[in-house]
Amino acid sequence: MKSSPRFALLVSWLLNILMWCVEIVASFFSGSTALLADSLDFFSDGVNYFSSLFALKKGKKTHDTLGKIKGYYMLIMGLVILIWSIFKYFYGWLPHGETMSLIGFFALVVNLVSTFLLIKFQNRSLDLQAVWLCTRNDALGNILIIIAGYATVYFSSALPDIAVSLFMGVLIFKSGLSIIQTGENHEHQH
Repeated sequence: MKSSPRFALLVSWLLNILMWCVEIVASFFSGSTALLADSLDFFSDGVNYFSSLFALKKGKKTHDTLGKIKGYYMLIMGLVILIWSIFKYFYGWLPHGETMSLIGFFALVVNLVSTFLLIKFQNRSLDLQAVWLCTRNDALGNILIIIAGYATVYFSSALPDIAVSLFMGVLIFKSGLSIIQTGENHEHQH
């Protein structure tokens, strides 16, 4: 298997864009906020991978700038997911748990493949670290979506879907903060 950041980013980009299309449709048909949050995350990861492909031949400053932009984007996306989750709590509906678990499984496979491809490149730049963190977060979120899907069916409750959405929102927000803080530390060192 090829082992280069370009190959890892290209395959991950293609898989993420495909999974974004699948999940956005599934989120609307299933009524799952967790799937909607994950689909938005797949889209942003696709944009992240594409911008990282662009930055591969660029200097450290470009990588750091892209990393910080991705950090701020993660902050905003985390807040949006948190707000939507709170909205669903008050005006909620019962999602289709079986669909959540099935799509969550396919999403997990995509993220595990991407994580495996990217792990050895995560320390090359702030940009690649941001990409890897996003991918790792997604894999964790997918496991939780699978569990929430089963719990939604078992308990006939939207609360597992909402809980996973809240967790994903906080995780994405905290990861964004981490990337921004690392970027600021890089700036102060130079």
